[in-house]
Amino acid sequence: MSTKHNIPKIITQARKHNHAELDAVLHCGIPWMMLDLHPPKLAREQTQGWIDQWFHSQTADDTPETEFTKLTHRSFELDSDLSKGWKSRIIFGPAHWCEHWHLGTYEDEYTLSVKHRKDYEFVWLVEEDHPIRTWLNTMFTDDELLNVTAWAMPPGGYLNPHQDSTTNRHGINNLYWAVQWDPGNEFGFYRFGNAPIQEGSVCLINNYSYPHWVVNDSDSDRLVLSIGADLSRIEPDIIRSWNLMHSLGRGNNP
Repeated sequence: MSTKHNIPKIITQARKHNHAELDAVLHCGIPWMMLDLHPPKLAREQTQGWIDQWFHSQTADDTPETEFTKLTHRSFELDSDLSKGWKSRIIFGPAHWCEHWHLGTYEDEYTLSVKHRKDYEFVWLVEEDHPIRTWLNTMFTDDELLNVTAWAMPPGGYLNPHQDSTTNRHGINNLYWAVQWDPGNEFGFYRFGNAPIQEGSVCLINNYSYPHWVVNDSDSDRLVLSIGADLSRIEPDIIRSWNLMHSLGRGNNP
C-alpha cells in the first residue's frame, strides 16, 4: 500500500491486514444489522395461507401431545401474561421429541441446536419445493442449518420488553426474515429505537444483550422467521452488508 507521507511501519503493517472479519462483526455489540439479501417476493395470499395453516387451523391429527409436538404439528402459544398472540412453530428442527428441546429452558433455540445438532435427526416440516425452504437452501445445506422457526402475531398482539436467556456469547447470530409485515409492526430495542424492518427485510438481530419488544399495531397478521445457521456460509454477504451500512448509513431493505 503506497502512501504520500512517511507513515510509521506499525501502521503500514496494520493497514495491510485491516478488513472487516465475520467474528468481529457478529460480536461488535450492535443490536441489529440489515442484510443485503433478497428473498423471493411472495404473494400475500400465499403468506397468509401459511399463517392460516400453521397457526389458525384446528385440524386434529393423531400425533401424541407433547411439548415438542406443540411446536411442530401444532402451533405453540407462549403462556405468559407478558405476551398476547405470540405463536411459534418449528419448520426445521429435531424430527422427534427430546427432553432438552422445548421453550422455557435456560437455553435458547440456537444453543440447543448447536448442542444437539448431531444427537438427533433434524428435518424440514414443509415440503421440498416450499419457497421458504428453497430460498434458504440456496445459502445453506440442511447440514448447515440449525433451526428455522416461524413466529406469528395477530393484529393487536405484543411481546413485552425482555432479553432472551442464553449461556453463550452469541451477538447478532439470529437471521430474521420479515415474511409478512405491514406498517404498524415494530421490533423495538430499548435505547436504540426500532429496527428499520419492512416486509421482505432480512437482518441479523441480537436478542440476548438488550431488552426488546414486538408490537403488531397493523390490521394484518405478522409472520417472521428466525433462522439459526452456519453464518460463515454467507460471510461475503454479511461483510458486504457491513460495508454498505457504513458507506450508506444503512444496510439493505427491499
